[in-house]
Formats: sequence, C-alpha cells, structure tokens
Amino acid sequence: MGARLSRRRLPADPSLTLDALPPELLVQLLSHVPPRALVTRCRPVCRAWRDIVDGPTVWLLQLARDRSAEGRALYAVAQRCLPSKEDKEEFPLCALARYCLRAPFGRNLIFNSCGEQGFRGWEVEHGGNGWAIEKNLTPVPGAPSQTCFVTSFEWCSKRQLVDLVMEGVWQELLDSAQIEICVADWWGARENCGCVYQLRVRLLDVYEKEVVKFSASPDPVLQWTERGCRQVSHVFTNFGKGIRYVSFEQYGRDISTWQELRQLREQIRSLEEEKAAVTEGVRALLANQDSGEVQQDPKYQGLRARGREIRKELVHLYPREAQLEEQFYLQALKLPNQTHPDVPVGDESQARVLHVVGDKPVFSFRPRGHLEIGEKLDIIRQKRLSHVSGHRSYYLRGAGALLQHGLVNFTFNKLLHRGFTPMTVPDLLRGAVFEGCGMTPNANPSQIYNIDPARFKDLNLAGTAEVGLAGYFMDHAVAFRDLPVRMVCSSTCYRAETNTGQEPWGLYRVHHFTKVEMFGVTGPGLEQSSQLLEEFLSLQMEILTELGLHFRVLDMPTQELGLPTYRKFDIEAWMPGRGHFGEVTSASNCTDFQSRRLHIMFQTETGELQFAHTVNATACAVPRLLIALLESNQQKDGSVLVPPALQPYLGTDRITATTHVPLQYIGPNQPRKPGLPGQPALHARAPGPRGPPLLCPCCLRVSH
Repeated sequence: MGARLSRRRLPADPSLTLDALPPELLVQLLSHVPPRALVTRCRPVCRAWRDIVDGPTVWLLQLARDRSAEGRALYAVAQRCLPSKEDKEEFPLCALARYCLRAPFGRNLIFNSCGEQGFRGWEVEHGGNGWAIEKNLTPVPGAPSQTCFVTSFEWCSKRQLVDLVMEGVWQELLDSAQIEICVADWWGARENCGCVYQLRVRLLDVYEKEVVKFSASPDPVLQWTERGCRQVSHVFTNFGKGIRYVSFEQYGRDISTWQELRQLREQIRSLEEEKAAVTEGVRALLANQDSGEVQQDPKYQGLRARGREIRKELVHLYPREAQLEEQFYLQALKLPNQTHPDVPVGDESQARVLHVVGDKPVFSFRPRGHLEIGEKLDIIRQKRLSHVSGHRSYYLRGAGALLQHGLVNFTFNKLLHRGFTPMTVPDLLRGAVFEGCGMTPNANPSQIYNIDPARFKDLNLAGTAEVGLAGYFMDHAVAFRDLPVRMVCSSTCYRAETNTGQEPWGLYRVHHFTKVEMFGVTGPGLEQSSQLLEEFLSLQMEILTELGLHFRVLDMPTQELGLPTYRKFDIEAWMPGRGHFGEVTSASNCTDFQSRRLHIMFQTETGELQFAHTVNATACAVPRLLIALLESNQQKDGSVLVPPALQPYLGTDRITATTHVPLQYIGPNQPRKPGLPGQPALHARAPGPRGPPLLCPCCLRVSH
C-alpha cells in the first residue's frame, strides 16, 4: 500500500483591506490613479485618503512616473522648488495637485481663444460697429473652433488676464527662472478689407503691476492684397521673481477706409442739403412775416432748432472726413502698378536672361578690383575720407575724372543725335514729386536724403534725374504732335544706401554719383510705351557694346519692380575683380502710374486731355561703368586700356601710372610709412596733448 499525501488545511488569514496597508504602500498605490479620479473618487473615501491626496507626496510620485525628457526635467525642478505649505489658501489641494490636474505646460492658457463661447473670458472695448465673431475664411487645422474675432472700422480691443498659479504653475516654480512663457497669436485681414493689428503681452506681479512687456505692431494688411493668417510670437525667459499674471491684450482696426469715407461723405452731403433746405425755409418765413411774429412761429422755431442740430453734427463730421481722407490717400500711395503678364514671378533669383552680349575678358594674371587699380594709378581715392565727406564717398583724379566726363559726353552726344532733348533739373525737390514717382521720402529708413525741415520745409535730394524730369511735366499737358517726348539729363544723384552691409568699399554703392538718365512721355496705350521701353533698352545695349563690355539683359521679376513699374529690364556687366555680374543700367515702363499721381497729360487732336505714359532708363551710371571698364581692361603692368569710343575724350588709348608724387598722409594714428623721395621717414604718434617742443640741434627745427 502506498502512502497518501497529507491535505492538512492552512489556517485562514484575515481578509486584507486598504485600511490595513502601511501609509507608504497606500501612497504608492494611489499614485497610479489618474489625477481627476484621485480627486473625485479617492479623496472623499476617508480622512486618511484625503490627507494623502491633499499632500505633495502622491503627486511627486505621479511626476516621477513621466519618463519623457520634459517630465524628468520638471521632476528635477519640482524637487528643488517645492511649493510652500501656505499655497492652499486659494485652493484646497496642494500646488502639485493643481499642476497635475491642470497640466499647464504645452497647452493654450487663453480661455475661449477662438470665440467659440462668444466673448466669455474677455474684457471687450468696442469701436465703430464693435467686435464680431465670424467663421474662418479658410479652415484652420487643429483649432478648437473654426471661428474668429473680427474688428470694425475703429479701434477695438480685448483683454484677458491669465492667473498662472490658478492654471497650475506654483509660485516657486515661476521664480526658479527655469521655465519659459510662450505667447503666439494669429491674425489676418477680412475678405473685403485690410486691417491694422497690435498685440501687447505683459507679465504682472501679484499686485498686477507690470514687470515685463512685449508688444508688436506688424505692417498693416492692405485692402485687395493677399489673404492668409500671419503669426506673432514671443518667448519670455529670465523674467525674474514675483510673476503671477499674464495680461494678453489685442487691438485691431479695419482699414476699409474708402467704404467708410464714402458713407461719411454721403452723410455730410445729405446734411448739407437738409441745411440748405432749412435755410431756405427760414428765409421764406422771414420774407412773409414780421420779425416779431416770426419769432413766435413754431415752424420757424423748429427750423432754427434743426439748423443748430445740423451744424453740430457737421462740426463733428468734417474733422473725421479730413482724417479718413488722409488715411485713404496714405494707404492708396502704397498700391503698386499692374504687372506685365510676361514678367517672371518671384525674387531676384527668378530673373529671366534675355540676351548675353560679348565675351568675358581672359587674363594671364589674377585680375584686380577697381579700387586696387584706381589707387595704384592714383585716379581713385576712397580711403581716409571719414573726416572729409564720410563713408561711401570718393574722389576721382586725373584720368579717373576724365573717364567720368568722357562717359557723360559720349552718352550725351549719342542721345542728342537720336533726337533727345537735353535737360538740367533741380537736385532739391518737394516730397509730392517723389511720392508721385512712387517713392517714399519720409519712410524710415529711406534711400532719400531729407533737408532739415526746421530750415527748409519739405525739400529732399533727388536720387535720380527721373524725379526732376517727371516734376517738369507735373500739372502740364503735352501736345499730341510732340509725342513721344524723349529727354536726356545728366545729374548728381544722392542716395542714403541704408543697406550698409553690402559693398562697404568701392564705387558700387556710394552716397553720390553722376548719372545720365533717359526719360520719355508717350500717348495712351501699352503699345506706345512698350515700344519706347524697347527703344531705350536698345540704346543701352548699343552704348555698352561700343564700350566693349560683356553684359547680359535681364527681365526682372515681380519682387524687383517697385511700386511704379509695369515692366523692368536690367543690364548687368561682367566685373572681373568682383568675380560676377553687377547691375549697370535699368529701364522701366511706368505706364500711367506716375502721370495719374503727378497729373501729366497730353492733349489729343480734338482737344481732349488724357493721361500720358512715362518711361525711364539709365543711359550711363558713371561709378558702375568705371568698375566694369577698369576691371575688364586692366593689364598685367597695372595700366588700363581705354575703349576706342572714349579715347577722343581722354586723349590717350591707355591709362598709366602718373608721374607726380602721390599725396602723403600725415594725419594722426598712421603706421610707420616711407617718406617722400629723398626725405626722412615720417613716424606716427598717438593722439593727445602735445608736450613742450623739442629743439633739434642738428637742424634747428621745432618738432612735436
């Protein structure tokens, strides 16, 4: 018989309950419960559980369980910046619980950001017809609602104050300087008008006093321009201690100025007509009654009262009309001309090459830049001029000056033989002429030099003879039989060249230079102005070909046209010292853009006045042609060959080193340099007060 295993029953253990668990184990178990269930389900169970949920330990364990990079970083900061125990005054749970429940990091803290709940949560100030909520013009993926706030024709504003502590960020964490506050806003124009937008975000302390501020005022979106949302964003970092609130403030205004101006003018016209009717009624009553009787007439009294009301209304409307007119015309001045359908779309890189003329010069040596060539020949000086004329200025001497005069005379003579009328123009012009040509003399920054308005009101230095030539025709009409008018002018051009980071040295970008300009006025229609543009371009190519330059003709893309230009051709010449092409001329068809602004017209054979078209083109921009000529015709020995077309003006076929002794600079702060031939070297000395003169017994001269 085999043995049987014993089935002795073990004593039964008492049933395990959560109450019997050690507090440390209970905290570990509760830390696995989702935050909202921990508060709504577990906290009401008993006092012991409530104390655990209200304390920081269970919430620190929840933070520690997040193993993402952000979670680990937050856990490390939270351990160092634990909330104070007094943080429960405004909230029953501890600050860590508030953080886990609210999860403020990475979410939008703005309540009702898209207007899905009307204006709840916002302090609103209405202007004009007030704020409204409309559907988005285009769907916004991921948005809480496909609605948005829209403004009116007068300034509207709305503000929301975000309490960071109530959103779950405890004060010690804010003061740790280890978190960032990111703000972003999307804005855009409505379908039928432009808009102006401003944003102001302020970080406030517990007393709502401003500590840090960010504001943005982007350029307005004009009416009839492209649609789409634009973003403004900013990140606050290292903002110091004591931050409690974020004040988020938006300001906006529609700029459908013409619609408002038209309605206002209609209102003014109606009131003025009513005022005239009231005046006529009063006059009729006075003519038919005695002055004593008419004063008691209710009809007379009513007319007089209505007349006073109308006058009060007009007193308020007239200034608003003037204000809207100014706004409208300032915005209208920013509208560009139309664009030729064949113009490439895009930036400078999209320019289309139409012609390439000539061959690149080949050298058996390393080609030098024009400034090095000019300094060796002593025909260009650009250094040591800061105390004379400032940066980006230059001197031409000897053959350099003759080259400038030769280029101007060569170009002038060619154009005179082609029927051009020679002109001289003022260099100082009113701002209205610049604006009529599509330029902005009062912009900041601006390429235009402004004369001190305290001494000379509204005078500016012209950057091209085009402005002066257009001003010559301003408010005048040309006889039909004289069309097309072709004019040529040589002038000194003044340009601020605000982009100082490009071409800091050399003659490519300078503040003053001589230029020969072609300007034409034609009859109506694109055919005539397009023909004149082609004629000007042909003359430009002819001039550069006779100068023996290698160049290419470009059809410039939309982003390079500027406000007045319908179509523009640039010519770039090869500049060996620079190693690439550089712009030397441009030719633009402005159609009737300038003539409508400047009131340039022509008189038809029947006596009717119509707006003309204007065309302008560079015939010779001296500094840039000097660059191309010097660099393309340089020789190994340092001399420069003169093109046959310019030899009659220079009297030589080659520019060689001068026989005179170059000027020796003896100013302060100069390094040791060799002296003049046969003389001792000059030595530099540091600036400052000089000591007593030294008597040199060897030559009995006084020196410092």
